[in-house]
Amino acid sequence: MSTNSGAVVSVRDALDMASSGPSFLSTRVSGRERLFRIDEIDPDATNAESRFADAVQRLVLYAQADGCRFPGCDEPAVRCQVHHLKPWNDGGRTTLANLLLVCRAHHNKINGSPDGWSVRPDPHDLEKFVWTPNTPPRDSAEPA
Repeated sequence: MSTNSGAVVSVRDALDMASSGPSFLSTRVSGRERLFRIDEIDPDATNAESRFADAVQRLVLYAQADGCRFPGCDEPAVRCQVHHLKPWNDGGRTTLANLLLVCRAHHNKINGSPDGWSVRPDPHDLEKFVWTPNTPPRDSAEPA
């Protein structure tokens, strides 16, 4: 994101700089600016009528993670897609608690692909995710 003087800062850095007082998030909706207090954003607020995350949800996701949440991936947040942990077409809600950022390569490998991955929140640390391969690794010691 750019400042009024043209300096470029990440969303995370902008939020850190603003942490001394109430922080606001500005978005444009139908051509009009809307301000949201960061500390008043409800992580369980739903965008139920839409499958897609809204601007506020996306910016909060960008602030939560530097990029793709797949272990070891360094794709930046601005190049990531929003994934529903519980699929939207299976009743998954478009809430921050049900969303995470993944790059296109890893998004294509979640759930449906036999050589892909399943992902769920870590029950011991809700800031992290548990990634499980869809097919168990082959045992190289098996006889031919």
